[in-house]
Parts: sequence; structure tokens; C-alpha cells
Amino acid sequence: MVELGQVHSTIHTIAPEILSEIFIHCIPDHFQTSIHPFPTSMRRLDHAPLLIGRVCSRWRSVTISTPELWSSIVVGTDRPYKGVNFRKELEAVRLWVSRSRSLPLSIVIGYSYITSPGHSPDEQLLSQLFHTLIAQSRRWRSFRAKVPEEFVDSLLVPFRTGDLPQLVNFVCEQIRAHSIKLSSAPRLEFVYLAGSAIHIDFGNQINVIKSLDVTRYNDPAVTLGDLLICLTQCPLLNTLAISIGSLSQGNLQPQEIPAVIELPFLRYFNLYIHSDADPCDLFDRLFLPALNKLQLTMYHSAKRDWPHLGPLLKRSHSPLDDLSLVGVPMTESTLLECLCYAPGIRQLLIYGIGYTDTTLNSFTINHNSPAASEVLCPMLREITLASAHPSPEGLKAMILSRRCGRNQSLITSENELQCVSCAHSSIESILDDPEIARCVAEGLQLISR
Repeated sequence: MVELGQVHSTIHTIAPEILSEIFIHCIPDHFQTSIHPFPTSMRRLDHAPLLIGRVCSRWRSVTISTPELWSSIVVGTDRPYKGVNFRKELEAVRLWVSRSRSLPLSIVIGYSYITSPGHSPDEQLLSQLFHTLIAQSRRWRSFRAKVPEEFVDSLLVPFRTGDLPQLVNFVCEQIRAHSIKLSSAPRLEFVYLAGSAIHIDFGNQINVIKSLDVTRYNDPAVTLGDLLICLTQCPLLNTLAISIGSLSQGNLQPQEIPAVIELPFLRYFNLYIHSDADPCDLFDRLFLPALNKLQLTMYHSAKRDWPHLGPLLKRSHSPLDDLSLVGVPMTESTLLECLCYAPGIRQLLIYGIGYTDTTLNSFTINHNSPAASEVLCPMLREITLASAHPSPEGLKAMILSRRCGRNQSLITSENELQCVSCAHSSIESILDDPEIARCVAEGLQLISR
């Protein structure tokens, strides 16, 4: 058995550069986690790097001389300001900035609550803290902030001055009436913005953005022209969530659009149309071979039928797994045609589109028919049929045909229907049925809307 003294001696023989590498792995990457909840403050004594420096004088010396340990700055709280020591926060930021030397910085700021705006005795310290970080904008690699509205403008100044040469990830909430100039951050790959009246200036250059999410806000300032620029100048996109809210430039003219707009890596596309803008000409040119999830919302279209989604799915042959159609003006036949070109769908939401039992019959598998394998969406596991009232008979037949049972060789644990959501009256009308009750007991979820 190794003596404790020998172990202690071995630890002290590890070269400083090896210790540094070990210590660096103790610092979490806050951009590998979700946007919420707020991460642990860097000032915690029971977390690296401060915890490591408390072990012994040698480890303290190694931590101080390892700038990578200080290049991740996390300040703030997800609770109201009461109890936050802003002076210590400011001192810590200055210390981390100094010890990180010239390395790129990963910054997380979370001051989302404030009392008596403009009158808090801590606002001066908070302003100094923000300006300390803004002064380091050329070093920003990842930046994530949720701060009071009155401070957002100062945090966005580097986008106007073009001073973000190393920025890769940017998350900012509570933005009000600002334009984000992407040419200021030529390496930007991940963008998440929330607020209102946000405009994206894509510039004239090809952008390397892979993920762009600007849907969670009111009064969007993005036009169809902006969307066209986004689709043609961001070829590496794998995630795009964007809202169109302005017709100030009118609808696009077909001659303005390339014959083919290919986004070979786009897997998730969420398009929310707030106005009566019509993206039909864009959809007629799009080629999305990797599309896995599509959410399309069109509440204000003046059209009675919008037959532009089916051809997109047909030519793209994409592995679509999740489809949400909300308020899209489609006839029932157009809807069914779209679904024919998406046989791999496992989750389907239909809202604001009229349908009858014809749609339910298309989803119902007749296991005794030679054409049973040609049923619509054979992999379907979750379906939401909102804003309509399917008949109890049609709903029951569809459910039972997609549950495992005798003589149903086409249904396995991989494609068995797991969840059905529709009008309260439709769900209530089948709950007392013994066969449906058995399905519920076996795990089927029935959700009233």
C-alpha cells in the first residue's frame, strides 16, 4: 500500500504545465449548456479557479500564472439585485481581465432584475463593470447577457464600431430597437437575440453563422429582403429561427431571387410571418436536403391556399422528422400532398388549417389492405390536431390502427403512436371507450387543447 506521504510527494512532483492543463478542465464551458438557468458565479470559493488556489501555495501560484483559468467571466444572478455586492463583482471582473492577459474571453452577465431604475446606488458600479468588459470587446469569444434595458445599448456598441474580431457566440436578451451589424464580427457562428424591433444587418459579405435565432420578440424589424440576404449569405446555417414583421420593402420580386437557394446543412428552420408578407417565391427556390425540423407560422396571409411547401419537400428529399404548420393557408388536399413528401415525420402539429375525417383516414392504417404500407406518415409518434373537431369514430380508428396489437405487423415500438393532442370535446368523446382506455393504460397520452 502506498503511504500517504508518498502520494503527497508525488503530487508535488507534477510539472506546473501539467497542473495547468488539469486545472483548465475544471472550468466549465458555459456555452455548451442551455441559455437557462444562469451558471454559477466565478466568485464562488467552492468552484474553480478560486477553489484550486486554496489548496496550497504551489497550486495558487500555478492558478495565478495560468491565464486560461481566468478567461471565463461569469457575473450576476438570476434573482433580484438585493444582496448582490456590486463592488466585489467589479473587483472580480478587473482581476479576471488582468489575469487572463490577452486570451479570448468567455463572458456571461446576468442582471435581469433591477429596482427603481435610474435611482439605484449600485448603478454607477454596474455601469463601471459593463464598461470594463466592453473595453475588452476585441477579446470577446463568447458573450451572453441578460441585463436591464438601460444597459443594453452600451453592450451593443462594439457591433456599431466593428470591434469584435474574435466573437464566435453571442446571446443577448431584452434588446429594444437595435440593429446588429454582422460584419463587425466576422467569426460569429452562434446568435440568439430576444427583445423587440431587432434588425439584423447581414452586410454584403458571406457570413460563417451556423445558428441564428431571432424569433422570441415582438414587433420584428426583419423583412423578406433581409431573409433573402440571410439565406444567400449564410451558407453554413444549420439552425435558423427568424420572424418577418415588416412589409416596408414589399414582397420580393422573382427576378431578385437566385434560381436555386441551397442550404446543405440547415436542419432546423422556424419561420414566423407576423405581417401579410408572402415568402412563396423564396420557398419556390429553396433546396434543403438536410432539413430535420420545420416550423412555419403564417397568421396574416390573404391567400386561401399556399401550395409552396409540398414542392420544396419533394425536391429536397429531406429527412424531415418534425413538422409544425400554424395558420398556413392550406386546403386539405394541399396539406395531404405536403405530408406525402415527408414519410419520416414523427412529430406533427397542425393548427389553423381546416381538415375533415379525410385527413384522419389518411393517417389510419388498414392492416388488411395490400396498400397498408403506403399510409401517410408511417413513423408518426406524436400528433397535434388543433382548431378542428375530428369525429370520435375517425379519431378512434386512427389511434387504434397505430398502436401495437394483434395482426398489426406494420406497428412496432419504433413507430407506435405515443401522444395525441386535439380539441377537448374530441378527447372527451373517446375516453370512455374500452379500447382507448386500454391504450391509455399502456402509455398513450391524450391531451385536451
